[in-house]
Amino acid sequence: MRAARVQDFRRRLRERIADWEFKLERFSFVGIASLGEGDLPFLSPLTIISGPNGVGKTTLLRAIWAASSLSDAISTPLTAQKLPGGTATLAFRVGESAKSSHVVLAPGATEGGTDLGVEVLHLDSASSIAAQQAALSKISNIEDLINGVGAKSLDGKALETINYIARRDYRSVQVYEVEAGDRVVPFFEVAMGNDRYDSRTMGAGELAAFFLWWSIERVAENALILIEEPECYLSPASQKSLCNFLIAATVEKHLTVVATSHSSQLISSVSDENLVFVFRNAQGIKVIDGPPPLALLETIGILPHVDTIVLVEDEAASSFLRLLLERIRPSLSRRVEISIRDGDGNIVRALKELGSNFRSLTVLGLFDRAGFGNLHRAISGASA
Repeated sequence: MRAARVQDFRRRLRERIADWEFKLERFSFVGIASLGEGDLPFLSPLTIISGPNGVGKTTLLRAIWAASSLSDAISTPLTAQKLPGGTATLAFRVGESAKSSHVVLAPGATEGGTDLGVEVLHLDSASSIAAQQAALSKISNIEDLINGVGAKSLDGKALETINYIARRDYRSVQVYEVEAGDRVVPFFEVAMGNDRYDSRTMGAGELAAFFLWWSIERVAENALILIEEPECYLSPASQKSLCNFLIAATVEKHLTVVATSHSSQLISSVSDENLVFVFRNAQGIKVIDGPPPLALLETIGILPHVDTIVLVEDEAASSFLRLLLERIRPSLSRRVEISIRDGDGNIVRALKELGSNFRSLTVLGLFDRAGFGNLHRAISGASA
């Protein structure tokens, strides 16, 4: 997927929200075990919920699932275990109509819920692919599984996309959709170089890439997709590709996607309005929508990627610039390192010595006497 195409999808995701017929607006919860009470706003069709291990991200996502499709959610043992009580309300909009779905959670006595009018899909690739491979390994003759099931051969854009996500170079890919109880699951056969193999012997990351691609490709337009840690098993390069594919699919099919993630690749690939960070204090889970403070990012091992250095004259200029960046553009602040040079002469000398021959680094000088005009130009140049 070309960089220009990716940027276009990001722009459309940010600027054309009015094109979505179905929109989530807010999720509120009270008395849910390990969560307590709180609410989560949705500012974009794509929302990534992040936070430290054990904070309650999975419980939060499954509570959203319960409010959007109660019977499907509670029918899974893990969801029933995580949601033994409490209430959950999902506010959403269909066209110009504001609606809500309210559920009461209690062992054996859940009630409520409103049909959202769209397909609701919950994806947990970690458990799904492990279960699929375990079941497939028990089948001695794979023909018994795919006999009578027509294969779909991927070509053109579909083959290019799966190669892009999996970071492979498949010559051919065959997809069989087979029945497993009351579900339809995919079975993949691939050829790469001189090798031919299938879902039974694929690596976990490779099969996860296939499973997520297949699930998102076949979902209906305007659907609501809830994904638990889509980065699971994937390499960092595949995580980045998957995020780009997910953004593209969200825009092209007008999907609404809510995912939990620890991945720096996913988190750094989306805008501030796509991020919700959760943490825990004595009162329960707390929600920060938009860019989280650096200290909270560090709790999940995400350190800021610095690509801009600003040279300033003194400590006062450093403090002022940092406060200003945090207020007007926090995402840029995370990318900026501020270096105190003890006077404007040292800034000039440093700029002359460094020159401008950097491909992935921007170095700027910020002079106190230049005032807000230079400050605005510095910020604009760094954001470009």
